[in-house]
Amino acid sequence: MLPTDAARMANSRLQRRFKQFKEGLKQAGRIDGQTGGTVAQKVKLSTIAETLGLSTATVSLALRDSPLVAIATREKIKEQARALGYIYNRRAASLRTSRSGIIGVVVHDIMNPFYGEILKSIEAELDRDKQTFILSNHYDSVEKQRDFIETLLQLGGDGVIMSPAIGTPPEDIQLAEDNGMPAILIARSIEGLDVPIFRGDDAYGIALATNHLIGLGHRCIAMVGGTDQTSTGRDRYQGYVNALRKANIEVDPDLRIPGPRSKQGGFEAAVHLLSLPQKPTAVVCWNDLVAIGMMNGIARAGLVPGIDISVTGYDDLEEASIATPALTTVWNGQAEVGRSAARALLDKLSGSHEPDGIHLIKPEMRIRQSTGPLRVTALSFPPSRNRMRAPHFSRRSEKGTSMSRPRILVPGKINPRVLERLPEMFETVRIERADAALVTSDVADVVGIAVSGRLPNELMDALPRLEIIGNFGVGYDGVDVARAAERGIVVTNTPDVLTEEVADTAIGLLLNTVRQLPQAEQWLRQGRWVRDGGFPLSPLSLRGRSVGLFGLGRIGLAIARRLEAFRVPIAYHTRSRREELPFAYYPSLLALAEAVDTLIVIVPGTASTAKAVNAEVLAALGPQGVVINVGRGSTLDEAALIAALESGTIAGAGLDVFENEPHVPEALLALPNVSLLPHVASASVVTRNAMADLVVDNLKAWFSTGRALTPVAETPFERKGH
Repeated sequence: MLPTDAARMANSRLQRRFKQFKEGLKQAGRIDGQTGGTVAQKVKLSTIAETLGLSTATVSLALRDSPLVAIATREKIKEQARALGYIYNRRAASLRTSRSGIIGVVVHDIMNPFYGEILKSIEAELDRDKQTFILSNHYDSVEKQRDFIETLLQLGGDGVIMSPAIGTPPEDIQLAEDNGMPAILIARSIEGLDVPIFRGDDAYGIALATNHLIGLGHRCIAMVGGTDQTSTGRDRYQGYVNALRKANIEVDPDLRIPGPRSKQGGFEAAVHLLSLPQKPTAVVCWNDLVAIGMMNGIARAGLVPGIDISVTGYDDLEEASIATPALTTVWNGQAEVGRSAARALLDKLSGSHEPDGIHLIKPEMRIRQSTGPLRVTALSFPPSRNRMRAPHFSRRSEKGTSMSRPRILVPGKINPRVLERLPEMFETVRIERADAALVTSDVADVVGIAVSGRLPNELMDALPRLEIIGNFGVGYDGVDVARAAERGIVVTNTPDVLTEEVADTAIGLLLNTVRQLPQAEQWLRQGRWVRDGGFPLSPLSLRGRSVGLFGLGRIGLAIARRLEAFRVPIAYHTRSRREELPFAYYPSLLALAEAVDTLIVIVPGTASTAKAVNAEVLAALGPQGVVINVGRGSTLDEAALIAALESGTIAGAGLDVFENEPHVPEALLALPNVSLLPHVASASVVTRNAMADLVVDNLKAWFSTGRALTPVAETPFERKGH
């Protein structure tokens, strides 16, 4: 969410609360309904207690959300308090508890969406503890920051969360601590200060991005943005330098442009880099805003980001995934930073807290379309000290014939782009299907596989020199990864590149199902609008629904972000709770189904998820229930689903995947309350090309650097000899 969106939503909430408050005062006779003037009358806790026949102590506990009072009783008391116009007196409460309930939050640029995401997470965590926060921008002014801290002390603030201004002396933070107002730092560190600090591991994160580009063959890599005046700037530059040196690439000072932190800065830096005699083939950017500006500058010059020049960002903002092209970036855990900082402050105020010192969030790579392999063009001839030599591979067959390239097997069909790109580094070997019986002596010595679909163990076992399996798809249940791991074979998949497309499809299926849009289109095409009048009203709507996500990985989270725009309550079930997220968590799938009326299934097909969505789960959704499946067909019991749809146990279903693809049960096809797609969630030219590129780039990286770009968790191997 952008900061301006957050501000509008906060203002809207305040207006609604004020309106409710005024209505309560009118009903209690404390506001004149015509003039709005106040009547000198005060509602006390005892008044609420008397009207409900409860004790004053019970009312007091309920208004503070104490778990000692039953939820139903709490809601009843709050409803009566609103009706009588009662206001919780925070100042009086602070005199009793020595806490004001006010937290200060100060950052240097609220307009940066990075801080917007942190603030959203801080607000969610503080809301759980009924805390209020006051926000300030210091714009990297130490004086403005100092004024805010002093004002917060005068207001009796309980604590402060801050991203310190450049040049902040430790004494300024110590002033707050010495006056009983604990401080938590985020994003930036200050030397010589013993307070908890929460931020991403910046050196590691930038090294991830730089190594990704090196793995694609780039050697002339620029870095744009940041400043040595902050710990963040120093750490990110050091991560960039370390990655280059580890790859034996000399650091060229002309390829570093410090300073930019905005889109405009990135655009201007692109103009400068493209004017250099030796233009970079790839750029590591300080943040996503700089990267998006950089891509705009590259495009303005008539070049194609991701093809002519690769670009990486940092932070994985929402805008990154919808940029053109979609931005390869580094997730920096800003939501986790905000949540952890707020929780640490609340714990510190209650007497138990995280130890002082730096607490690092481990960044993760998000590979999309703005990066690609080095192309041999006028751009890609760096000075001789950095010139990349194509890796030379030599092997001898049993007959002693020398061959120069690794041989990659492609069993059966695969995206044509994979076949187009494999010859860039490899010799391609084709067989008709994934069948061990087709492995001849000439096929048996391949060292890699590019596969789409199931890979039988028998075929894997028939290839003694196999090192890597490049799987075309994010799901890899068609490959026995345990068997591969036993042999030291790395398995790769294609995460992130299809995330947004699948999430879009899930929302489209949901709308099609509840609003019957495909049926309405057929009504029009069949001439029934003219003949029979308007299409019948859809019995369902997205309004008033609650949505549960079965699975909350990359795709699940992308779906959740889209659902937020529809203002529906969101809950989820996974093997473990994700503390950084604001959504309700349920420890079992059945509990989730009982709490919602719409279930979106986005889990991989494994033994533990097979037919997990069964008759009991479907019944728990209720007669208005809707099921959407964009994960794997095996996760949903189709027979139980058909029975539930036919009997009215649930209202509808939208499916992109099926148990026995491409065969779909006739009973499903005959139902009027379903929306069915032929497994097309990621089926766009752009996304499938990106998936194909990642399959090939994984193979190229493995044989040129010894590390795959996106190995699955079960096979985190490196190639011997690298």
